[in-house]
Amino acid sequence: MTSVKRAESSRAWPVWVGDGDRLRRVLSAVRGAFPDVDQEALDHIALEERRGIEDPGAQTSPDPELWVSIEHQKAQDRRREVMAKWNLEVVSTEYDLVQTFAGGVDDVMADIDPAVVRGLRVRIGHLYEAHITMSFTRSKGVSYTVEGSDPGWVRQTKSVLDSEVRRAVPKWEWLRRDIVALPVFSLVGTLAAGIALLPVIAREASIVGDALLVSLVLCIGALAGIMLNAATWFLIPGFELLPQGQDPKGRRVLGFIGAAAVEIGLGIIINFVTR
Repeated sequence: MTSVKRAESSRAWPVWVGDGDRLRRVLSAVRGAFPDVDQEALDHIALEERRGIEDPGAQTSPDPELWVSIEHQKAQDRRREVMAKWNLEVVSTEYDLVQTFAGGVDDVMADIDPAVVRGLRVRIGHLYEAHITMSFTRSKGVSYTVEGSDPGWVRQTKSVLDSEVRRAVPKWEWLRRDIVALPVFSLVGTLAAGIALLPVIAREASIVGDALLVSLVLCIGALAGIMLNAATWFLIPGFELLPQGQDPKGRRVLGFIGAAAVEIGLGIIINFVTR
């Protein structure tokens, strides 16, 4: 029989767009995967504190009040260490600096300013125990990893995160998936070039000439696909944390591209028809 020592599951999306409320729901799902407190550890700390205060042989200070204060402070420090284990740690990349926040969901959200945030890294749990890491970047979108010793917990937590993160993945996220966007853009470029050069192809009588023109159309289509794909990666960010009520940049860019494509297509058709 074999024992499972570690289990890990990851997911990535090329685009994530949401406001503060949507981010709060994601962070709540991350935090909700862990217990609120390690009550057993806190009870043990309280027991050790009482023993230290009540055991005369343990006192090293001649002042009983000072000794009680010392023991209480030591217990408080240990409690903070236990509680910090389940705190969210969020690193916010902004225009001119990087900030690190730690605490509960409300504490972290109070420190995040959507107007200046360009990237986030989220972490919770212990490196050698169950933990979740999540990254939001303008270049790669969102990715997250759930790791722990219990495969059931890893699967369930990953499923919850998938459901919550997916809510802020826009329908046009395929524009940043090369395996989809590049063929689509190349096809559009090929069709546009073919329509534009169709009169020339129709007048060409030789097989060699036709072959050269078709090759030219295919080359133009491939080049157009590469250029359009690169443009969308540059113009559409993979991560946007929006102030309340603001439209995502990706939607505005997509509208501009769509309007430009319609105008160019109509121009080509009108030019072809009126010849």
